Amino acid sequence: MANLKEIKTRIDSVASMEQITSAMKMVSASKLRKSQNLVLKLRPYCARMQSVVAHTLKGGIAGTSPFAQEREVKNVLVVAVSSNSGLCGSFNATVAKEVIQHLQTLATDSSVNISLVCVGRKVGEYMTKHTDYKVVGHYDELLDKLSYEQSAKLAEQFLNAFLKKQYDRVDVISNHFINAAVYKTLTTTLVPFAMERLQEETATITADSDCIFLPNHTEVEEALIPKIIKLRLYQFFLESLTAEHGARMTSMHKATENASQMLKDLKLSFNKARQAAITNEIIEITNGANALSA
Repeated sequence: MANLKEIKTRIDSVASMEQITSAMKMVSASKLRKSQNLVLKLRPYCARMQSVVAHTLKGGIAGTSPFAQEREVKNVLVVAVSSNSGLCGSFNATVAKEVIQHLQTLATDSSVNISLVCVGRKVGEYMTKHTDYKVVGHYDELLDKLSYEQSAKLAEQFLNAFLKKQYDRVDVISNHFINAAVYKTLTTTLVPFAMERLQEETATITADSDCIFLPNHTEVEEALIPKIIKLRLYQFFLESLTAEHGARMTSMHKATENASQMLKDLKLSFNKARQAAITNEIIEITNGANALSA
């Protein structure tokens, strides 16, 4: 009977776990739906903003903004974006792995000074505990209530540091949302703003899509590029947050399925143990009756 009691306790524990993981799955699914809608609306807006800058390149202007000027790289800021909580599969581990690989690549050049900023508690904890890289900034609170305003303030800090030549390049490492079950870890240069891709886009711009820029191409470009950089950083955060919700929903779905299977196995074991106990009692009663009649 002690074995039956042990199995019954495990059944109650697994059933409680199944309820928790199922509830977390539904919560993540709700958050994913809202965040995914924002991402899908933001992507075409960002693309359109960059296409406007591509129009300026067609007008003969090629990267007059100070944020588009490349220079010798001596100081690099790496921004690692993860989540503030776990239970989302390998979501944070993939970011940490990509960050370490990127830092090791940068460290091959001894003349490059590396600074690391963490947005998300998990990657910050990992880098502090398991590596010797110094984290110069933590911005975990950004992800609790993500907004463009807060993200733009952080981007402004990076842009000012770039202008003051504290950093010659700012790289962002984050997960990008593909679908609820799939995300991709990417390393992207935020500053200086990459003009090469936009120059390639100008090849697809036809005469029918010519624009008139006032007061002129240069001022429009110099005004738009800082805005695009701020918008891109917000997009990276939003993509990461959406991918996190998808990863957690998938992880909790698998955990719920595993708990359900475990419950079936435990109930089968419980029924077998109970049947064995009943059989033993019947045998003992039969043996006792036989002894009395002998």
